[in-house]
Amino acid sequence: MTLTEDYLFGEACARIGIQADPASRPLRNNLAVALAYLGKQTDAEQQYRLIAKRFDNDFPEYVYQATGGLLQFRAGDVPAGRVHYNRAMGLAPDSMRTECSPTGSERSSLLPGVAAEPYRSAIRRLSCQKETHSR
Repeated sequence: MTLTEDYLFGEACARIGIQADPASRPLRNNLAVALAYLGKQTDAEQQYRLIAKRFDNDFPEYVYQATGGLLQFRAGDVPAGRVHYNRAMGLAPDSMRTECSPTGSERSSLLPGVAAEPYRSAIRRLSCQKETHSR
């Protein structure tokens, strides 16, 4: 397990960071993601709602949309999750998108990011499935 997959540690780090900087959008986003992966859906959604909707290089909108997709999928709302992930893919710069092979499998992961790491694979799968089904 890597540090990006240790969601208890991620939750603890985000909470400590938020104490120092309560307005930090990336920290609050990371906390929402960690809570979602820990099965604390209600807490994750609460943290997500607290994120200020100001987007810039420090906190791009595609990261916010991808987190929204993660939360919707985990809540069982697949259509809403797809809407968020499609927005995320549409907003992400080309250099951060995933390339897919003709079979729909991932060729390379170009979506980097500390904040984006936990849901990167879900974005890749959706992107590859979308590309495969549109052929």
